[in-house]
Amino acid sequence: MDVLSRVPRDLFLPDVVWVRDGEGGYVACDRRLDPGGWMGAAYSDAPLVTQFVTESDGTRSPSSSASMPSMVLRLLEDAQLGPGARTLEIGTGSGYNTALLCARLGDGLVTSVEVDAPLAARARENLAALSYSPAVIHTDGGDGWPPHAPYDRVLATCSVRTVPTSWL
Repeated sequence: MDVLSRVPRDLFLPDVVWVRDGEGGYVACDRRLDPGGWMGAAYSDAPLVTQFVTESDGTRSPSSSASMPSMVLRLLEDAQLGPGARTLEIGTGSGYNTALLCARLGDGLVTSVEVDAPLAARARENLAALSYSPAVIHTDGGDGWPPHAPYDRVLATCSVRTVPTSWL
């Protein structure tokens, strides 16, 4: 898909990302301390954790990530996004997949929702840096985003236990 060459993944990543350590955990990779290692991670075909949440018991769990590029590409190819396809993305995250959608379809056909307000704000900034301005809405994606409906495609870039009927 030619949009991958038009949207640089590194522009959508924070200065610190976490990569799998091979033992079930993660190790931080900091752009300032290891620019080459960070850039290598940015363009590896691996998921990168971009944010953790700390539970009340002190346990840290990933709460946002940059999916591995091959998975992103597969999602976009499977969606069969033809010209003019109005698309709803559930889970904006960093905005990288949103930018790929904009590069493919145009800003006006892309609506993305994100439950985490700081992530949504950061995604808007990341997208604006490449002159993309899709609708990025801070809301729970469980209900979709009816104000811009109907959609030709709904893509979930977050995990869900069941597909909400509102997405149908």
